[in-house]
Amino acid sequence: MTDRAVRLRPVALFAALAAASAGLGAGARKSSASDETPSRAVVERATTAMRAGELAKCSSLLEGTEETEDPSILALRVDIALALGRYEAAERDLQRLASRDRRPDTATRQARLAWLKGDPSRAEASLREALVRQENATRYAPEIAPYHARLGQLLLDTGRLTDAEREFKAAIKILNDQHAKAHELDADHDHTELFTPAGTAGLALIQGARGDAKAAERNWKLVALHAPEPSALVAMGDAYAADGRPREAQAAYDRAEALAKGRPQGRRELARFYADHDRSLDLALEWARAEAAGRDDVETQDLLAWALYKNAKVSEAGEAIERALRLGTLDARLWYHAGMIHAGLGLGDRARRELERALSLNPHFHPLEAPKAKQALDGGPGGGSLR
Repeated sequence: MTDRAVRLRPVALFAALAAASAGLGAGARKSSASDETPSRAVVERATTAMRAGELAKCSSLLEGTEETEDPSILALRVDIALALGRYEAAERDLQRLASRDRRPDTATRQARLAWLKGDPSRAEASLREALVRQENATRYAPEIAPYHARLGQLLLDTGRLTDAEREFKAAIKILNDQHAKAHELDADHDHTELFTPAGTAGLALIQGARGDAKAAERNWKLVALHAPEPSALVAMGDAYAADGRPREAQAAYDRAEALAKGRPQGRRELARFYADHDRSLDLALEWARAEAAGRDDVETQDLLAWALYKNAKVSEAGEAIERALRLGTLDARLWYHAGMIHAGLGLGDRARRELERALSLNPHFHPLEAPKAKQALDGGPGGGSLR
C-alpha cells in the first residue's frame, strides 16, 4: 500500500482506510469450494464501490455473506459497517476476521475501532502490531512508510508531539534511504512512491504547533508539490491563516476547493471545509444532511452537527452531536464541536467541561480552533455563555 492519502483529522484518522485497504486481500486467499461466498467478481465490484464511496451499493453487494469464512469478504464487511456506523456488526465481524487473518490491515482495522470506542492506548498497540507485521512481510519502503505515518498521526492526535515526530521522521527516512539506494544502483524508480505526504504533512503540523512556521511551510510546500490532496491543502491554508498570511491561506483553500470538486468524495470534503471556514453554509448543510441520510458513523454525525451549528440550527445540532459522541471517541475536535454547540444551547457547565476536555486531549488539535476553544473558556466570543 502506498502512502497517497493524508489524514489530518482525528476522527478521520482511519475513516478512509476502508477505501484504501478494503481490496488488499480480495484475491489473497481463495475460498474453498464449500464456502458460500460471492464470486470474485462480486468481491471486486464491492471493493470498487467502497473505494468510490458508494456505500449503499457495497452493502447491497455483500448481502447474504453473514456466515462467510473468507477473510477478504469479512474485511469488506468490517469496512462497510464502520463506514455506515454499524459498530456492533463491525466488531462481530472484526473478531471473526482477526481469528482467521494476521495481515497488517486486520490490526489496522482493530486500531480504528479501538480509536472510535475511546481507547487510544489499544489503538496504538494495534497500530504498532500492524507495523511489525508489515515489516515482517516486506522490506519495500513504500509499503512500510504508511504504517509509521499512521502511528505518527495517532500520537499527534493524542498530543504526543515528540513521539509523533519520531514516527513521521521514520516514514520519511526509510523512503529517503530507498531513494538514495536506487540512485546508487542507477535503478529506475517511481519518485511519487518514495515520498510520504502523510509523514511530511504530519511533520509540518508538529513544526507549526511548536511555532516553527518556516520549517512547517517548507514541508507544506513539498506536500502541495508532490501530493496535493484537498485535506492537506486545507491544513496548509489553516497554517498560513494562523500565521497571519491570509493571501497565502486563500490560495491554498482555493486550490483545495477546486481539487475536491473533481473527486468522488468531494461533496463530503467540501461540506466539512465550508462548515469549518464559514463558506457556502447552506451548501455545507445540504451536503451534510445528504451524507447523514445514509450513514450514522461518528464522523458523519459530527459533520452534520457542525454544519447545523454554523447554520444557527443549534437544537438539531445538539441531537446530532449526541450521536457523534455515543462511543466516547477521544477526538479533540469532536469535543470542541460539542462544547461550542452546548454553549450555543446555553449549557454552560457542560460546554466548559467539553472544551476543557478537547484541550486536555490535545492542546494543539487545530491551529485555528484550539485558540478559539481557549478564548471561549476565557470568556471571549464563542457559541454562547459558559457561565
